[in-house]
Order: sequence, then structure tokens, then C-alpha cells
Amino acid sequence: MKKVGIYKLMTCFLLCCGVNVSHAGATLPSGTGLFPQEQIKVGSYLYLNACTGNPSVYANQPILVGSAVVETPNHVEEMKPSEYGRPFKAVATASIKGGVEATLSNFRDLTLLDDSGINFYSRRITGASSLYQLKDGSSTLGVGVGWHNKCPDFYRWLDFTVLRLVIPYQNEQGEMTTFQYVAQGIANSHFGIADFSEGIVIAEMGQVGAGASAYYYHLPSFKAYNTDTQKFTELDSIRKLKEHGVNLKKGNVLFQFFWLARNHQTDALRELLDSSLSEVVNSLQREGEGLNAYLCDIEDNATISTEYLIQHCILPHLDHPQKFMSDLYN
Repeated sequence: MKKVGIYKLMTCFLLCCGVNVSHAGATLPSGTGLFPQEQIKVGSYLYLNACTGNPSVYANQPILVGSAVVETPNHVEEMKPSEYGRPFKAVATASIKGGVEATLSNFRDLTLLDDSGINFYSRRITGASSLYQLKDGSSTLGVGVGWHNKCPDFYRWLDFTVLRLVIPYQNEQGEMTTFQYVAQGIANSHFGIADFSEGIVIAEMGQVGAGASAYYYHLPSFKAYNTDTQKFTELDSIRKLKEHGVNLKKGNVLFQFFWLARNHQTDALRELLDSSLSEVVNSLQREGEGLNAYLCDIEDNATISTEYLIQHCILPHLDHPQKFMSDLYN
């Protein structure tokens, strides 16, 4: 019996427990350029590109997630040290639908003002962030703050490893308040969620398994913001995905495999395995071994069938395996 990848203690500690093993503070995602430190002056516009929560370099252009998530420029206002240890002070601002003004000072202090200039929301962020606007065409529906803590070397399919979404709205008493949601592992770009014309939708990547056997940022869930209830609702069927303009097939085959299994979309899962069984198996082996992650038991020289794959690679990760089997074969 062999396992498809087994966590090595040091690799787990470095990759999964939050230690940044790359020198991500000195690099940026591909396609962006560095803003030379010696050229930073009053009037400069800087970007962080969501690259770690404590970057030491800045980009000269924003990061974009389609047209839906747009990085706001950080405007350098003073060449004096900020209270957070940077050699200058900077401010980012955005106008949100409903007359709300969002301000992020020195990459850390977020405030929202209503149309009368009254501050109804303040938060000090735990790390350095840009202000990311959640866009629907020309309108900004809310803002986000966060970063990709493994940027740029690991989990390249993610836009952010953490993103706090802040969406202002008026409650029944006519007062301004906010809906907040802390998303772990945003992968909107990977699934081609390029705009919010169907409302705010996020692809959030969770872990498969638990504890030392967890396979991080590989189990997608899709959530849509409901403006009537001010909550995210789970899109847990192919029909719901289609209603919100999400095409699961834009994701890699491994993500499709886990999502269809976890959400008991048995017809589509059978279809996937009938057409792409070898690709699923190869992806499980390649990704699992690449991250030294335990995914499933595969016997030496086993002839892997759909039934074998379900038994050894799906059922151990499901909350209700008996129901899944009943749905699959009934």
C-alpha cells in the first residue's frame, strides 16, 4: 500500500502553518513591475498587488481580478515615517455606491464615511493591504482588504489567501452599517469570475481532509452575496452556479472532482470520471506529491477504476459518505 504523498513535518510547518518560506516581500506576481524605492516621493502612486501582508517592495500598476476586484492606488502624501514603520505616509480612497467614502491610511487603517461625513466603520488591519474595490461595471459595491500570504511562489491559482469583504448598507432603521465576511483562499480568476454583473460571487478554496492530512486550498465553494439578507449563500448545485454565471469547468479537473463530490452532484461527477478518469488520477498524484500532501490510499500496481477512486479518494473526505453512495448509485 502506498499513500499519494505524505506530509513531511518541516514542509507542513513551512507551507501550511503560515510561515513565508519564499522571499515574497522582494518579488511580485508576474506581469507587474517594481516601483523603484529611490523614486518614491510625494505624489507617487503605489500598489501592493496583494503580495504578502508585510511587503518590502511596491508595484507600479494595480492587480486586477477581471473587472470585479480592482486595486486602488496608494497616494504618497508625506515623506515622513508612518506609525507602522514605513518611511512615508500614504492614503487610498474609493467612492462606494450610496454615497459612502472608504479610506485606507498607511495600508492599515480603514474607515467608511456616510454621505454626511459621519464615520460609521473603522478597523485596523493586522497586516499591510491595499484597498480593493468590489466593482459592478462603474459602481463600487464594497471594498476588501487582504493579501496572498504565499505570493508569488505557492498556490498560484489563488488571488488572495485571505480577504476581508466590507459591504456597506442601510439597515431597517435607516442607519448605515456593514456586512463583513473574511474569505479564505479566493480563486475568482481561476474560475473566470471576471465581473460582478450577476452580483458579488466568490470562489473560496477550502481544505480537503483535516489535521496533518489536510490538502489546502483545493476544495472550492462558491458563494453569492444576497442584498436582501446581507449574507452570502452557498451555490451548491450546478443549477445555482449557472444562475450566477459560474462555469465550474473553467477550474482544473481536480477542483471539479472535489466540488462535485462534496456537493453530491453525482450525475456530473460520473460524467467527469467517465471522460477524464486518468486526468483526475494524475492530478491527484501530481498535486499530492508536489505538496507532500496525503490525499488517498492507492495500492501498488492497482488498476484504478471509477469505483476504486471513489472508495479511496472521495469517501474519506466526505461528511456523509453513505448518503453520497446512495445518491451515486440510485
